[in-house]
Amino acid sequence: MFKDYTHLENQIGSKESIERQAYLHGKLTNYLNNINKLLGITDLKEEYDRLTSKLMSVFENNKDHSPLEDEMAKLINVKTQYYNYSYKINRYDTSHTFCMQYNHGIEELDRYNLSLINNTLLEIVKKELYIEYHLNDTEDQRKKARLQNTIIKCNSYLNHNLANAELYNLSYHNSEGSPAGFLHEVINMSREINTKPKIYVDEKWCTNVYDKNLQILEFEGARAFTLKCEWLDEDDEKCIYDTQVLQITGTRDEKLLANRAQYYYSSRDNSEAIRALFKVKDLALSVSKDGRHWALGTTPAKAASTMRRRQKLSMLRTLNL
Repeated sequence: MFKDYTHLENQIGSKESIERQAYLHGKLTNYLNNINKLLGITDLKEEYDRLTSKLMSVFENNKDHSPLEDEMAKLINVKTQYYNYSYKINRYDTSHTFCMQYNHGIEELDRYNLSLINNTLLEIVKKELYIEYHLNDTEDQRKKARLQNTIIKCNSYLNHNLANAELYNLSYHNSEGSPAGFLHEVINMSREINTKPKIYVDEKWCTNVYDKNLQILEFEGARAFTLKCEWLDEDDEKCIYDTQVLQITGTRDEKLLANRAQYYYSSRDNSEAIRALFKVKDLALSVSKDGRHWALGTTPAKAASTMRRRQKLSMLRTLNL
């Protein structure tokens, strides 16, 4: 009934290794099989299949809302820095199990045995999900997981760190499967901007933008959200990128009007007051070779000049001049 991982078992090793989890899985399955011999549980196989299906559904759902490493940690009961549950995330707990029937004994013992069986079965299924995911791991799967993790962390940053900014439902999404591809849904072919802009993320975006911490920049005193960032030129001092950014700017009165429209017409996608604040700009981005300084400009020369000025200011601060 249960999966057999005896060929993987190894008691020595980190808790995250599949060999150690296979060893613990073997201990749990032997324990539950011995209990079953005594109690004669008639529907154990049915409950095992049902719980496996249920937890697989929980795992697939949570991967869209929680970093993969956190979900894997939950399966083996290891807490991480981001170990939490949002309203979009389901729990791996005994509420997903069902009451199993077996030969009744003393009522108190029945309840104790049932709790013991449910908890043991739950841990067995969680370990099987963990081990099977790693056994079937592929390079393509790792790329997709990295992309999804980037999206989750970017959206989390928007929701928490910039909660008081006027973002008007700005969000990051996977470009795979999008009818627009990497031509972002922020603007259509006529460059008209939607009121609920989406920044589509692909592997190139992850490498050129997220890995270099360039997803949220600054241009002319306002935040600039990087839509695309493609290599243009480089020398010994800097690298120049052809960059497209989204800015949400406007006067105080324009923002008040947009906030009012957002509050009263949040379900509508065509608010002119909100759309008027969105600006999509094609710019040049200059990044120093050490990655510590960067600047946006309307031309590569202006971007490089601003970047050098920031480097000098940083050096002067270091020298305390």
